[in-house]
Amino acid sequence: MRSFVARQRERLLLSVTGYVYEHGWDEERVRLRGLELALDAGTREHLLRLGVRPGIRCLEIGAGGGAIACWLAEQVAPDGIVVATDLETDFLELRAAEYPTLQVLRHDLTAEDLPGDFDLIHARYVVEWLPNKLLALRRMVAALRPGGVLLDEEPDWVTIFETPESSALRHVMIAAMRYLEATCPIDTRHGDRVRPGARRLHPGDRRHARSCGGAVA
Repeated sequence: MRSFVARQRERLLLSVTGYVYEHGWDEERVRLRGLELALDAGTREHLLRLGVRPGIRCLEIGAGGGAIACWLAEQVAPDGIVVATDLETDFLELRAAEYPTLQVLRHDLTAEDLPGDFDLIHARYVVEWLPNKLLALRRMVAALRPGGVLLDEEPDWVTIFETPESSALRHVMIAAMRYLEATCPIDTRHGDRVRPGARRLHPGDRRHARSCGGAVA
C-alpha cells in the first residue's frame, strides 16, 4: 500500500488553485482515455437529451483528451461551433485540425471569466477540484445565452469508499481520498452538492437547473 500511495503522490501536482495531473506524465493520455471509455456514453446521452443539434454554440470546459469536444463538433456541424478549453491544450490541438467546427482555447476557470453567448456548456469532473466551486459555477452560467443549458457532471466518491470487495483495496481508496482532501481543494462528495450549489446562484443568474443523475443541467 505504501508504494501505491507514493506513486500517486509523485503523479499529482497539488497547488493552491486545485490539482493538476501532471501533463507531462507518460501515462496521462492513457488516464484520460480511460475516463473517456468509462464516462463518454453517459455524457453523450445527457447532451443529446439536452438538445445538442446542428447550428448551436457549445463550450466544453476542461476538455482533456478531446473526445467529447470532437463529438460535439460533429453534432453541431456544419454551422455550429464548439469551443474547447483546458489549462494545457496540446492534446486538443492535435485533434482540432480534423474538425472545422472546433476551436481550442487555453483557459483557467479559477482566474478568468469565460467567453460568452453559448447555447450549451459542459464540464465533467472539473469543479470538484477547484477552491471556489460557486465562483466556477457562476462563471459557467454567465457564459450562457438566455435560455442556454449547463451540464456539470461531478462524481460523488462516497460510493467508491464502500464498493470494492477487498477490504485492503477499500482501505487504499479511502486513504487516497483522504490524502487528496488534505492536500488540495477537492470535495469528494461534490457530486451530491451540485444541485444545492446551483440553488445558491441568484435567480437572475440561473439559466437552467435541474437534476441529471450526478450532474446539474
